[in-house]
This record gives sequence, C-alpha cells and structure tokens, in this order.
Amino acid sequence: MPQLKCPVCGKELDNINDAHIKSIEHQDALKKLGIYPEDDPAIGLIKLSETSEKADEAKEIIKEDYESEEHEKLYVPSIPEPAKDIKPVLNFTGISDNILERFKGLDLQKNRIVFVNCERCNEVIPIPILKNLVLESELPVVPISYIHCNRQKNDIHNITLFLDHNFDIRRQRISDVLFSPDIQIIRE
Repeated sequence: MPQLKCPVCGKELDNINDAHIKSIEHQDALKKLGIYPEDDPAIGLIKLSETSEKADEAKEIIKEDYESEEHEKLYVPSIPEPAKDIKPVLNFTGISDNILERFKGLDLQKNRIVFVNCERCNEVIPIPILKNLVLESELPVVPISYIHCNRQKNDIHNITLFLDHNFDIRRQRISDVLFSPDIQIIRE
C-alpha cells in the first residue's frame, strides 16, 4: 500500500486517521508551525485515506468475481455454479385418487391434461384440454374455461385458464357459474 506523508509532521504512514491527528508528535508539529487544530490540513487526508482503503477492498472483492485476468479486462464475470443438492419437488397432495379412472378413455393424441391449483376447491385438479383449441388459435394466450365442482359436489364454479401455445398457464381466474333457465342440468 502506498505511504502517505503527513503534511504537518512529515511522518510517512499507511493511512492518516484520528489516532495520528491526536498524537503528541502531530499536535507538537501543529504548534511549531502555528496552525490552529481546526485548520489542520491532515484532516482532509483522513477521508482520502479511508476512501483509498475502501477502494482497494472493493478492487479485491471485484477481482474475485472474474475467472481470469482476461475476463477482468473484458468485464466478463464468472458464471456461478448451480446448486447440486436442490431438486425440484412437485407437491400433488391435493390431487384426488381417482384421476386415472376419470381419464382412462381420454385420447391423449388429441387431448392434453393440465394440472391446476383451484383455490376454491383447495386442491389440484386435472383439466383435459383439446390440443387443437390451443394450437390452432390465432391468439398468443388462449382462454379456456372449465366448469367443475368440489369433492362434496355442492359448489359448482368455473376456472378460466389463459394458456400459451406450450400449454403453460399464464393466468387463471375463478368465478361463479350462472345457468340460463333454458339449460337443463343433470346432477349425478
């Protein structure tokens, strides 16, 4: 680290700080030169010294972010290593047990099953969607509504999914269902 020379006492130091300014040697030099303590030119060097120390620390931290000197010159930071022990876990605790039974006869060439968390039912529900409804749509995000009820079969409601062409859910909304008097509902 470069040495700083105190402008009052002429002493070479690693840094100029309060301890040096309060030292007997520095105070005697101020008296000999007839400089009032509030006019001490070394006070301005305290901040300069602290700033240069912090700058040196910052440079060392920044150097650690680069793999090599070439990367440092080109400002190419290192790519962090991926976490090795973390594995994604899907929680399907809310899925009913009879999913396979409900979709046994479903043609998977023409249909895609999307799993959705229905906040009204408090469970994850599978929704069968005709692939051509999404894939052949001109809209980038396709709205699909699915009317269903909870396990107790006493709360009929609608969930509207907004799917992109990869069948990823972009948004979802839940709403009540009102039926026209012209529609006859057959309950199981």
